[in-house]
Amino acid sequence: MINMSRPVVAALEYTVHDLDQCLSLLVEAMGFPLEYRDRHPHLDAEVATVNAGGVRVNLVCPTDTGVGIPLDNTESRMSQLNIVVSTEGDATALKNRLVQAGAPVVEREGLFFLDTSMMQELFGVTTAFVMYANETGDPSEGPSEALEA
Repeated sequence: MINMSRPVVAALEYTVHDLDQCLSLLVEAMGFPLEYRDRHPHLDAEVATVNAGGVRVNLVCPTDTGVGIPLDNTESRMSQLNIVVSTEGDATALKNRLVQAGAPVVEREGLFFLDTSMMQELFGVTTAFVMYANETGDPSEGPSEALEA
């Protein structure tokens, strides 16, 4: 077995159609603090982050403003499960373990993820399992390049 820190779930990302309604439930009714709400810097979407204790809940709401890259899949769904390890070395070790196990790993700058075809086959959903190093330990910090929803 390769020596590395244990992976931790840092965030769940949902693609939603009514951001206000979702925030009403999570923030007003359930009492989770809203950490961030704004336009996505690259996508044609509005985004919000709610602190749910040990994990963040990221909400991505597609818009039709023509500003930014349109989302490929705008269906309401859990679009990502963000998993972090402590160091870049641990991220490399995790990626190598997954590749050795036959998992279809897709690399992007600053992160990697399992191809959604595998998630569909195993779990019946196309949620991306996104993995990256988080050396600061701050769960609100993601990889240098965000994976498109």
